[in-house]
Amino acid sequence: MESFVREAASVDVASSLRELREARGISMRTLATKSGLSANALSMIERGKTSPSVSTLYKLADALGVSITAFFGPETEKKQVVF
Repeated sequence: MESFVREAASVDVASSLRELREARGISMRTLATKSGLSANALSMIERGKTSPSVSTLYKLADALGVSITAFFGPETEKKQVVF
C-alpha cells in the first residue's frame, strides 16, 4: 500500500502583514494602537522572529479591516455553483 506524504504549505505571515499594513499606509505604531498589541510584538512578527497566535491574527485582521484569511495568501474569486 502506498503512503502519500503531504507537506504543509509554507505561509509567510510576516510578509503578508507588512504588505497589508503598508498598502493601507499604516505605521507600525498606529497598527499597534489599533490592534492592542505592542509595536515590539508587531516588529517581531514582521521580521519573522515569532509566529502570531490565532487570536493575534484576529486582532490584526480587525485592525487592518481584512479577513484573517488575507494573511495566508490572495483571496480567490468566489464563483457561484448551481446544482
